[in-house]
Amino acid sequence: MIIYLVRHGEYKRDKLTMFGRKQIKILYKTLKHISFDICFCSPIKRCVQSAKILCKNKIAILTDARLTERQQLSHKPTSNEELNWWENYLNLEYRSSKNLPEDCSCFFDRIYNFLNFIKSRYNNANNILIVAHSSAVYAFLSYFYKIKSKEIIWNGLELASCLKFEI
Repeated sequence: MIIYLVRHGEYKRDKLTMFGRKQIKILYKTLKHISFDICFCSPIKRCVQSAKILCKNKIAILTDARLTERQQLSHKPTSNEELNWWENYLNLEYRSSKNLPEDCSCFFDRIYNFLNFIKSRYNNANNILIVAHSSAVYAFLSYFYKIKSKEIIWNGLELASCLKFEI
């Protein structure tokens, strides 16, 4: 089974911009020779729009909340607790308090849970397309290459780009 992880195109206010649509259409030209069995995507609108362009109504697109972005602070850190959360953004051992957004461990667990579901439920599939967010790349790299999050040096996946993982 091969999983293709695609990051959505450029967006504004959660919708693809005209340029974002163009980015995904260009990516489609690269991927159109691949026969995908199914597509999963984040329920966030920019991912759904990207998935629809890539799939061209040829396969089912299933949204899955486990693929949503990692929750973040909506403001600059104002307390030591919030500053500590930012400093441990990619630390799998760090556990944040309940009044802060999800920590790295919770986010990775969410993505791992989704990937384990894919492996068990769709083990006969050849090619699976997943449209998600840049933050998911960290969890995918950790899952497939057994890399601890603190060891991942990554600036994220470019908009409308694709990574390929083999199971």
